[in-house]
Amino acid sequence: MIQIHDYTDTVFTIDNLAEFLREKQYEFPVPLGTRTSLRDYAEKLISKGKIYVAHANNAIVGLIAGYCNDTVTKSGYISIIVLDLEFRGQGISNRLLSRFIAACTASGMNVINVLTHQSNVEAIGLYSKFGFIKGKLSETKEYSFKKTLISEV
Repeated sequence: MIQIHDYTDTVFTIDNLAEFLREKQYEFPVPLGTRTSLRDYAEKLISKGKIYVAHANNAIVGLIAGYCNDTVTKSGYISIIVLDLEFRGQGISNRLLSRFIAACTASGMNVINVLTHQSNVEAIGLYSKFGFIKGKLSETKEYSFKKTLISEV
């Protein structure tokens, strides 16, 4: 059975998180490790972000991570959502995204932003289903998506 918890409420370590990211890095159009050290990325997410992990049998099978702490612009940001191939199609990404949206709402964010590569059809569909509005395609072939949580003043 897949369970979803806040990373801080699990027994997983930074090494577990970094290893999961290492295993999944090539599932992205631009591999995760080409921009930064995956351990440094994991450390940053743990220290400054919000992470929800989907896990089964003492192993991480998916996660969503981002930031819900910009008190100036009141903007949240999804940095990554990834799920093992064998667990896709079971609604787990929906559950992960729902938890992140709830965390941003509880943290007083007005909007959530995310970038996704134009080739990531699954993510584009997921964000659209959750009411994220697709913006323009960038020079790096990424779409920006924005979800308004409450009326912006």
